[in-house]
Amino acid sequence: MQRFQFPVRPHGCVQYGGANYLSSNEKRPNGIARNRISTEFSVETGGKKMSNAFVFVLKGTRMNRTRSWPTRDRRCRKEKIESTGRTERLHVCSPSPRDHPASEIESHTSMAQIVTMVYDGYRDLMDNKSDPRVKDWAMMSSPFPTLAICLSYAYFVKVLGPKLMENRKPFDLRRVMIYYNLVQVIFSTWLFHESMVAGWAGHYSFRCQPVDYSDNPLAVRMVHGCWWYYFSKFTEFLDTIFFVLRKKNDHISTLHVIHHGIMPISVWLGVKFTPGGHSTFFGLLNTFVHIVMYSYYLLAALGPKVQPYLWWKKYLTALQMIQFVLVMIHAFQLFFIECNYPKAFVWLIGLHAVMFYFLFRSFYNESYNKKKMSTMRKEKEMERLNEKKQQSEAKNGVMYANQYKMATGYISDSGLRNRVFIDNRGFQE
Repeated sequence: MQRFQFPVRPHGCVQYGGANYLSSNEKRPNGIARNRISTEFSVETGGKKMSNAFVFVLKGTRMNRTRSWPTRDRRCRKEKIESTGRTERLHVCSPSPRDHPASEIESHTSMAQIVTMVYDGYRDLMDNKSDPRVKDWAMMSSPFPTLAICLSYAYFVKVLGPKLMENRKPFDLRRVMIYYNLVQVIFSTWLFHESMVAGWAGHYSFRCQPVDYSDNPLAVRMVHGCWWYYFSKFTEFLDTIFFVLRKKNDHISTLHVIHHGIMPISVWLGVKFTPGGHSTFFGLLNTFVHIVMYSYYLLAALGPKVQPYLWWKKYLTALQMIQFVLVMIHAFQLFFIECNYPKAFVWLIGLHAVMFYFLFRSFYNESYNKKKMSTMRKEKEMERLNEKKQQSEAKNGVMYANQYKMATGYISDSGLRNRVFIDNRGFQE
């Protein structure tokens, strides 16, 4: 970067011209520079530094570019670059101090620098820090398509979908859900198999497993498995969409939306930067849990005949919580040993597991423990009310079965059996 100081003319504008300005850049045959440069300049008024800013000079054949300058002085409202032949002329207009104090101009410049720095850092991260093997794969060039899909999903299942179904009858999707859950069981089984064959059943270490960025066939196979696992997170959106279409809005819990909405973004980061290695342990466990989970959903979709065999639903939620505990232990152990694995992804995977563990535990308590306690309270309340009712009616001469003893006798002349009830109130057992 080159620094230039320009003398200010009486009206507050500066002018610089000459071929030497672009002498360090590559020249085209006609003498016009090809690339873009960034020149930092300062303006002085009476020997006092007034402002610093960045000017981006675009060079091309016979081109003009103007940009508005924030000042009330009409003579200094444009910054103009003129390219004609071999002559480069730069007109820089500077506001007077009374129009815009130096602090305001420096604040405007600092914001531009921050934006430029953030953008350059983002491009460096996407282009130089990511895995080049997935650069041209679908949805991998930028996180914004994934983010847009996740936000659209959350908006549809919480706002738009229920509104559209408000005055409609729920859809009968039983047959569709049977096929959908069957496909998910098969898909999850294949993903689990791929993660085992490509690493976890062979050369992967449960203690420390760096990412293999080579073109080794097993490493590439793991990368493909990671991408398909990322793709599966979008297919799982149908779980919630089916709830919306069946008008089961009470099933669309906060846990459900957060879990399905965040997972694609988290997995995208893993596929983009660390497709393989230590973090794929999460995918290994998650695909196994999904085999069990979608098997349960498949059986539930078959109808009432199978319902007596679905008593193990609460244990499925417990299995998911065990999954997150194992992921936490597996991830956080890297803080205590030396391992060539990005610590940022250790935090990402570990905190992800912590968050979902507490969300699932809250769901478990609300769905099972509180429901069980509520049932027990209702039973005790019913017993108390019955006892109170019996005591109240006993005072009025009403007798109940637990207030008398029963004996059996026979009348000899007809041979009929008759029951004799003896009041036992007031007698000791």
